[in-house]
Amino acid sequence: MNKKLLLLFLIAINHLIGQEKSEIKISPPISTDRPDNSDSPYTIEKENFQFETGISYSSGNSNGLSVKTLTLNTGLFRFGVFDDFELRLGYDLINEKNNLKYSIPNDFKSFNTSYTSKGLNPLLLGFKFLIQNGNEKKPAIGFVSNLYLPFSASKDLKPKSTAADFKFALSHSLSETQNLSYNFGVQWGNNEYLLDYLYSIVYGTSIKDKLGLFFELYGDISEKGYSNNYWDSGITYLVNNNFQLDASIGSGIASDQVIYLSFGFSQRFIPKKP
Repeated sequence: MNKKLLLLFLIAINHLIGQEKSEIKISPPISTDRPDNSDSPYTIEKENFQFETGISYSSGNSNGLSVKTLTLNTGLFRFGVFDDFELRLGYDLINEKNNLKYSIPNDFKSFNTSYTSKGLNPLLLGFKFLIQNGNEKKPAIGFVSNLYLPFSASKDLKPKSTAADFKFALSHSLSETQNLSYNFGVQWGNNEYLLDYLYSIVYGTSIKDKLGLFFELYGDISEKGYSNNYWDSGITYLVNNNFQLDASIGSGIASDQVIYLSFGFSQRFIPKKP
């Protein structure tokens, strides 16, 4: 009798363990909006929290003005309100050095002046909405919109007005390891209250499920007709499904940018189910 009870007990325990394992949800690999300049169309899942951060350096020259910008910390907080809708809060803590060389007409003398701007850029407050999931026959489509709040910026970096942007983000699966993504939209408030048209296109491929490579073209076109165009390329390394490292390098094509470097990581936090 005791042997029968023991056998029934072991069968019951084995059934419960097997049921518990079958109910464990394995999360897919983390999807991030860094290090490239294109946003993914995908949102994070409901009640998930994700933090994407890094440091970057850029330098540029234009008409005697040299600008070197060190972004000491850039951060993006993402929270899944629903499975297809997320809220976003972003910030940039920067140290910008400007050096201007100029000369007076009909004078052989030249002058140098320099100044430094540092502190917090306007906070980004926005959302992303997944319009359509993608598959082999149709692209994934998302919509992203952000406000940049001037009252949140440091004195040296405070703009005159609120800026905003919105764009559509699309992604096509080319194969199991390759995809093509692109964004297009507009921004205003950053350039004399005129619209700038935004674009980006990025090709990405994965190697052995852990290492990812990408190459991107991006830029903006002003209503006045001039444009800024850039390229960047980089790598991502998936440490685990919830943590990713990244590094990238880039420069200007038809712009004042000389060099751009970035390093960072992204971490996803999944709440434990009771």
